[in-house]
Amino acid sequence: MNGRDLAETIEAARRPRSCSSCGRVLIGSAFEVHRDQGRCLPDHITEALLVVVDGVYMLRGADGAR
Repeated sequence: MNGRDLAETIEAARRPRSCSSCGRVLIGSAFEVHRDQGRCLPDHITEALLVVVDGVYMLRGADGAR
């Protein structure tokens, strides 16, 4: 992978993504965290693991969550 491909991959990971199953908008690895064996975690578990900033879920402690 060259530098440009790496930069594009990083930029894509930083963009918010909408989950087609639950409709939540997530950013970064929060998208993977909210899924459990192909299903979205229940609200109470998702909200314990993630924080919502400006309508976007992200990992607690992420730069945008501070």
